[in-house]
Amino acid sequence: MKRIAIIFVITILCTGIVWGDDAKIKEIAELADAGNYFVKFPVIGKDGKPKKDDDDNDTTFNYFDVGKVYFIDGFDFDKYDYEKDPSLEDINKAQIEFIKKRNPKRYSLVGYSQGGLTALGYLSALKAEFPSREKYNEEYPGEVYPLDKIDAVITISGAISGAPILDGYLNIKLQHKVGILSRGLGAIVGIFDTGFLGQYGFLINMGISSFIGAFAIDILMTVTPDPLKPYFKEVWSNPSLDNAQQLKDMKPGSDYIKKYVAQTKTDKYTVKTGKKVLSSEWRQKTVLGKKVKYLWMGMVDEKVLKNETEVKPQFDTEVPVGFIVGTQNKALRMGTDNPKKNSDQNNPYYVIANLLGAGFTATGIVHIVNSFDIVNLLSGSPVYAANATRAAVLCFNIDDELADITGSKKGDGFLPVDNQHIPSKFNSLKTKEHTIHLYNVLNEQKGKDYQGVSETHYSINEEKKDKKVNEKTYKHVAQMVYAGYEKRQEDKEGVINEK
Repeated sequence: MKRIAIIFVITILCTGIVWGDDAKIKEIAELADAGNYFVKFPVIGKDGKPKKDDDDNDTTFNYFDVGKVYFIDGFDFDKYDYEKDPSLEDINKAQIEFIKKRNPKRYSLVGYSQGGLTALGYLSALKAEFPSREKYNEEYPGEVYPLDKIDAVITISGAISGAPILDGYLNIKLQHKVGILSRGLGAIVGIFDTGFLGQYGFLINMGISSFIGAFAIDILMTVTPDPLKPYFKEVWSNPSLDNAQQLKDMKPGSDYIKKYVAQTKTDKYTVKTGKKVLSSEWRQKTVLGKKVKYLWMGMVDEKVLKNETEVKPQFDTEVPVGFIVGTQNKALRMGTDNPKKNSDQNNPYYVIANLLGAGFTATGIVHIVNSFDIVNLLSGSPVYAANATRAAVLCFNIDDELADITGSKKGDGFLPVDNQHIPSKFNSLKTKEHTIHLYNVLNEQKGKDYQGVSETHYSINEEKKDKKVNEKTYKHVAQMVYAGYEKRQEDKEGVINEK
C-alpha cells in the first residue's frame, strides 16, 4: 500500500465531548477547549517536505494511512491557569477520556517538552485503567485492547526525568549568580568610594545595597532569553512551587514521574584506579599476650567512589517509544527570531552580555590602578577589582552560566540530554549485571537509544521567526510513526503465528 507520509502537529479540541462525572476532568476539558494544552502546526511529511492537509476540517488529529497522530504540546506560562492548576495525572485522565470518545482504530502520541512527559504518563494511566489484556478481552470480546491500538509514543526534547530548572537548587544557583552581579555593580559604585568609610562603607552609607541587588536581578533577566525568564521568575519568587502543581509534577523525582514515567535509583561503589598511594591506619596486634595498637604506613591500591544510576520505566514497555533529543546547549539562541541564521556575534543577548562584561572589566582595571594608592589599597580596591572581574567572567561566558543554572551543560539549553530519554539498557559496573528496560526503541542513530538533533529546546520544535515546524525534527517523527506501526504489525503477526 502506498503510504502518504503526512505528519501534523495537531490541536485537540474538546468541544462537544461528553465527559465523565469527575468534576476535575470537566475542568480540564474546559481548559482543553481554550487550547491550553494542544496546538496545530504546518504539516511535515516522512520525506521532510511540507505536505497539504488531507482534511482541513478535522483538527483533532493528524492523518497517516497507518493511523492517527495526536500531538501534546509543552508547558506555556502564557496559558497557564494557576487557579485551576490541574496536575499532570488529571491531564492524563482528560486525554484518555478524549481519545475514548474519538475511538481511533490505531494512533500514535507525539509529545514536546512537558508533552513528552505526559505522553509516557498517558501509557501508565491507560494501563492503570485497563491492567489486564485477558480480562479486557473477556469483558469486550472482539474489541482491541486499548494499549494495542497505540503504534508509538514519540517525545521531542521531552522532560522525561523532569526539568532541573524547576529543582529547588535552582534558587540557590540564581542567588549565587545574582550575588556575583551585585558585587560587580557594587564595584562600579565603589569607584567613588573615598576610602575613609571602610570597605563598602560608601554603599552602606548611601543605602543603595538593596537597589543594587534588584538591579542585578534585572541585568540577569536582560541577558536571559525570553523562554527561560518565566521559569527563573517563578523559582525565584516561589522555590517550593506550592501554588503550581503542574510545575511541581515536572520537578525531577516528583511523585508523578516516579509513579507514571520512571524511577531512578543511584548506587555508590568503589573501583580501583590501578595506582598505588601512600596510606596509614591504626592496626592492632598481640605482643606478649597483650593487644597493642600501632600506626601502620604503606602503599595500597587507590580506590575512588563512583555513582551509577539506573532508570526504570514505569509505563507499558510493549508500546514502541522514540526519543528525539536536543543537543544544542547555547541557551541564548532560544531567544532570537531565527536561531539558525542569526550568528552568535549578531545575537542581541550576546551583544548585551559582552557590553556588560566590558564595563565590568573596565571597572576592575580602575580598581587595580587605584590599588597602587595606599588608602585605596587598604580600603577595598583589590576586593572591588576581584568582584568586577568575577562579574565580567560571568557576562563573557553567559551561555555556560545559564547552562549551569538550568543544569543543561550537555543538553538543549533547557533540559540535559539524560533527562530527555530513558536508557534502553543498564549495565551495572557494581554487580556486573545487564538489564534491558526498553525493547522497542524507535531510533535511527547507531549506538544510541535516542535520535540526537543539534537544536535548542525551542528550535527543535519550531522556527520562532515564521512559526514553521522544524522540518528535520518532524521528518524523524514521521519515520518513527511508521517504524512503530511496522513493529506493532510484526508483533501482531508473531502472536498469530504462535497461536
